[in-house]
Amino acid sequence: MNPISTIKQEEFVDTQSTHAADLHLLTQTLASCSVGVVISDARQPDCPIIYVNPAFEQLSGYQAQEILGRNCRFLQGHDRDQAGREEIRQAIALQKNVTVTLRNYRQDGSLFYNELTLSPIFDASGILTHYAGFQKDVTEREQALHEQAQLQQTLSSTLERVTDGVVSFDLDWNIRYVNAAAAAIVNKQPSELRGQHLPELFSLDLHSPIGQALQRAGATGLVQRELSYAPTVERWLEATAYPAKDGVSLFVRDVTQQHHAQAQQLASEERFSRVFEAAPIGIVITRLSDECYLDANPEFLRQSGYSREDIIGSTGPELDFWVDPVQQAEIWRTLREQGKLYNHEVQFRLRSGKVADTTVSMVPIMLGQ
Repeated sequence: MNPISTIKQEEFVDTQSTHAADLHLLTQTLASCSVGVVISDARQPDCPIIYVNPAFEQLSGYQAQEILGRNCRFLQGHDRDQAGREEIRQAIALQKNVTVTLRNYRQDGSLFYNELTLSPIFDASGILTHYAGFQKDVTEREQALHEQAQLQQTLSSTLERVTDGVVSFDLDWNIRYVNAAAAAIVNKQPSELRGQHLPELFSLDLHSPIGQALQRAGATGLVQRELSYAPTVERWLEATAYPAKDGVSLFVRDVTQQHHAQAQQLASEERFSRVFEAAPIGIVITRLSDECYLDANPEFLRQSGYSREDIIGSTGPELDFWVDPVQQAEIWRTLREQGKLYNHEVQFRLRSGKVADTTVSMVPIMLGQ
């Protein structure tokens, strides 16, 4: 026998043994893998499955003999309208790896979400021969994401219906979320503000009163409130800043009308106070609910002889001010029924004990808090 031929034959036998050992090791590894593994033959039409491991049988509910020879798409059933399918087609065309999540259905018809990683396998010449699919049940993860998305949608829908403006900032003061009410304050749509920086909102900056409140909320972790005038939009804004782990949320309310109303009320009260103090006739303010005196002007005090300390907190009967209690009751009844009383002649007892004939007019007024 030729020695060289003998050596080559021994090398061939050794090579075969090595390949067999490697194949056995690979098969054992795939069989013990906890992730579902499928291998399909890319050289045959429609890439039929030629191998499945036990983990995939358990995942799908199918036995190996029910799967071999089929294309993996059978797990999708009639649910073919899935974005992941197009990603797979593109990856196959480019002969690249791809990871997608698909809605698959077990043998019993139950839905599960399958995270599929599809990898092409090439021979020594670089020719595509097989595909390996690694499949993982991610149903719990997808359900949690779905529930989170539903919760976010519910929250967004709720925030869109509230009349207060709501804005959410990230840690760099970029606008992550803004509802319609907040956008309306600057006459913009929410889509125009999302992703923009803080100054785009009401022309604020971090040195403005509301900007400083936002910074304090982020720095201290405490809720901050601020009432400020925004000159660029010519509105008074009542702002509340709420800290969060990943930014700050701002609830803002346009209180321009209320602020103007309060200013007008204050001006009206100031005018009333000046008239009250300077009036040449006696005026006393009485609480309608219990007929208690709240204040009296200087002319009333001069005519009655009482001091302001005597009057405030007292009632007519306590001061023995009304000469005729029946007449007093009648006047109060008329005031409550008709809402006003003009030029009614009555007698009052002054502090000196002297009885004075007077003419009384009574009208209701609304005092500020």
